[in-house]
Amino acid sequence: MAAPRAFASLYYTDCLPGQGLRGVAGFQFQAVSPGVEHRVMSLVQESVLYEPPPEWMRRRRPVRDYPPSLSHVFDGAYVTAQGVYLGTEANGSREGNQFTHAISTTEPSAYGQLRPAQLWAASWWARRPAATTTCEPIDGEPDPGPLRTEVVHAWLAGRPDAEEMLTAIVSALHGLEGDRPRRLAFVADDPETVLRWLTAGTLLLPQHSALEVSFRIFASNISYSRHAVLAVHPDWAGSVHEHGFAVFDLITGSHPPIEPSPAARFWVPRFLRGDPVDVVDAVELADRFAGSSETPGDRLAAGVLVLGDDVRADEDVHTLAAWLARQPARVVAEVGQEIAAAVLAARPDATALHDLHRALSGRSGPLTDRLRRELRAAELNALSAIDDPAERAAFVAGLPPVSAATTTETGEATELFEAALAQARPEHVDALLLLAARHLVPVRPAGFAENAGRFAQWWSSRPEQPLHPQGWGRRAEMLDLLKDALAARLSDPRTVAQLRTHWWRLLWPTVTDATGGIDAELAAAAVAAGDQARHDMIVHAAAHVQGSDGDVAAWQALFRLTPSVQGELRTFIEALPHGHTASDALADLALRAGGATRGRPTAYLLDLLRLLAYRNWRPTQGPPALWSVQDELLARWLSAVQYPEQISPPTRHEMNAVGDHIIAARAGEIVQTLNSGAALSGGTRVHDGGWALHRFLVDYLSRTLHEKHPPPGVNTEILGALALDLSWSGRLAPSETERLDPILQRWTSRLDYEARQRVGKHLVRLDRANGEVWRNWLKKYRGWQGRRRSRRQE
Repeated sequence: MAAPRAFASLYYTDCLPGQGLRGVAGFQFQAVSPGVEHRVMSLVQESVLYEPPPEWMRRRRPVRDYPPSLSHVFDGAYVTAQGVYLGTEANGSREGNQFTHAISTTEPSAYGQLRPAQLWAASWWARRPAATTTCEPIDGEPDPGPLRTEVVHAWLAGRPDAEEMLTAIVSALHGLEGDRPRRLAFVADDPETVLRWLTAGTLLLPQHSALEVSFRIFASNISYSRHAVLAVHPDWAGSVHEHGFAVFDLITGSHPPIEPSPAARFWVPRFLRGDPVDVVDAVELADRFAGSSETPGDRLAAGVLVLGDDVRADEDVHTLAAWLARQPARVVAEVGQEIAAAVLAARPDATALHDLHRALSGRSGPLTDRLRRELRAAELNALSAIDDPAERAAFVAGLPPVSAATTTETGEATELFEAALAQARPEHVDALLLLAARHLVPVRPAGFAENAGRFAQWWSSRPEQPLHPQGWGRRAEMLDLLKDALAARLSDPRTVAQLRTHWWRLLWPTVTDATGGIDAELAAAAVAAGDQARHDMIVHAAAHVQGSDGDVAAWQALFRLTPSVQGELRTFIEALPHGHTASDALADLALRAGGATRGRPTAYLLDLLRLLAYRNWRPTQGPPALWSVQDELLARWLSAVQYPEQISPPTRHEMNAVGDHIIAARAGEIVQTLNSGAALSGGTRVHDGGWALHRFLVDYLSRTLHEKHPPPGVNTEILGALALDLSWSGRLAPSETERLDPILQRWTSRLDYEARQRVGKHLVRLDRANGEVWRNWLKKYRGWQGRRRSRRQE
């Protein structure tokens, strides 16, 4: 640990010629330690020199009657000085000579744990000039004088007015930092008495604050002193009461009425009745916690940690728990366990326990386990005092989150909640289940089986009861009990009506077999409701299909109350379980829904056929069988265009088998794939697309490239490159080439220079040989070289 910095020393007095720094006779700095700055010398000269009283000098009172002085000031540097009266001047007979020894530092650590008032009468103070103009600095953390902390404490212990007077002084010192500071003035005939009180008062301030309290003891002219604290001799007091000071008359024992500050109320009794050194340490710790502004929680925490205070008052319990919850992680790690133990010892209510839990969240150990136990018990107790079900649920909803019980706690916590649930009235069960879930306690309906059954019966007859099952931990088991109660009354038309109007919203996710019983009613009601619930129920029911013929039975059950619309059968088949084999009955439904009897496939029918193939069903005869095979070939070709490195395409011979009806049904997919640019990487696949695809492409490309303003989403530069490449490939029939080329020639003539460059790059991506063909094409159908020169001139 580095040694504290030393204090600079300065001596000031009346000098003989050659004795002082100026070298002439008169008042001046007689000696200074090396390195003293001029600003420090000015501060000493303006603020801390001994002030002899003019009236006493006129009366030529004996030197021994003049009390020593002690002054302190802070203004960019800390300066403390002790002065003595010497009598006549060094070079004459006039009264007024004095000697002041000042020490200065910019480092508060140089004072150690001392307050400036404790330097009174220290043995190292000089009382006479030095032999030369250089004096020695004073070591940091200097020895105090007689006003050690224990001595001042013992002196106060014998005074009946100690608590009242010290509370007023500390409160007045706190007031110096307020918006309307009021300076202090002590009236006394003995400086040490003042300094005893001032020492006690500043010991109860954080040291950094104490070092900034300036004082002068004694002051001969209060009008010219800027110090926050002054002491005046009764012979010199004059009009001290007329200058707005808070006057503490130590001769009469009087002081002004001052509202005690919270910190004074807290620290003064502890200082007077406890170990004063510990209290001073606690004051410093509270200040370290506080940062910029001290709070009651900072003081309470320091009292617990340093003084071993018990926390008894409810207000203090809440304050301390809330304080811990606001602390940064490093403070909680350092003191959290000790503070929490002190709060728990006071049997806190749920509010304080919530704050402790928030502070200790994520930490483990016996204390945290105890905290969670007490929190659960406190919340259950608070909940038991609320009778209205809505208010009970609102109470739980308003509670802050908590961490899960540990493995060792879980059994105890489960028993606690299950015991409460076993005794609860039905209308109170909801809030108890919410509270258990909030604590992540696994409450089992079997653990309060009899009352759980009564609750389910009560609930089943009250569909409009505002319960909150979405917040229960074992929700599924409780809903099963509700379903059992409703199923037992399924023959009652009123129950069926309630299922269709109310219960389906809550219970449709519990459906496991939509083909019969209460599940059939719930599924049909959800589908009939429409919107998102309809879609979700179709998917849910399909995912739970069982057995080879269960698919068509589930489908028919879903639409018992409302007809299906196009697209829903596709959704249903998509959601069937992995590995399920579609039944012939479901396939027949799909073929009829897709319009297979109309003799021409639609995209919807082809989608259904693909889905049925994924579900291990394929048509074996008739047009659907042919369409299915052709659609699979086209699907493979489109995938190979998009992923040429991963998927092998069908051969040109195979693609020649794909009919015009299939291409027409999938026109949207084909156009989207071409416009995406994917075909540029697998362009040779377009050559091998087969006769029907080529016919479609010639027709589509001719129409699209003929338009000067194609619709949004159409990239004519990509399509033009594909059309040129296809035309040059030799795979088109002569009639198709004759139809396409004139359109490509006109389209080329509309391209500007940048567009021609981009199209050229697309063509080279398709086939490197296209580069030369493109240049020749441009020369033939566009005055390319001349146009290029003309553009450069522009």
